[in-house]
Amino acid sequence: MAVEKALVRQLRAANPEAFRLLFEQYAPRIYQFAAGYLKQPAQTEEVVRQVFVRLWEKRWTLDDDLSLNGYLFTLTYHQVLAAFRELHSVCRTQEVLLRLTTRSGNSQEERLLYQDWENVYQQAVTRLPLRQRKIFLLSRDEGLSDRDIAELLRLPLTTVVGELSKALNKVGKHFDRNA
Repeated sequence: MAVEKALVRQLRAANPEAFRLLFEQYAPRIYQFAAGYLKQPAQTEEVVRQVFVRLWEKRWTLDDDLSLNGYLFTLTYHQVLAAFRELHSVCRTQEVLLRLTTRSGNSQEERLLYQDWENVYQQAVTRLPLRQRKIFLLSRDEGLSDRDIAELLRLPLTTVVGELSKALNKVGKHFDRNA
């Protein structure tokens, strides 16, 4: 955990070596998780790339106590949903989730495991304070930028960034406690 905290601090300071180490540590797991749903190597690679682009873009908002595992899982989860939305732009979120939970060729055990993760995610989001939850969902489910959320909710951009960072931290900790 101390090593992870040090890497987060170095990442926040834009240290490319810390980013490389995090990529080497987490990219294979992220790829495996995303590939289980997407089944297409090119699309899966794009999800991994987007997760790490987001990590780099948001590095300055990361908290020392952030659970990188939970944070990266959350980013991956949303990138997979975005990939499904892109493929099936007429699908609503519930339809996408149904597709995720009823993937063909997977065992009952895998579907139950996914459902467990989905339940943990939903619990984490439900436990967020109302403003944080609203900001989190606008960012993650609707894909709005921090600036767009600030304008929509008539909040300062710094408030949106801070609340989103807190929400991600809470969701990540919830995953760690319930993993």
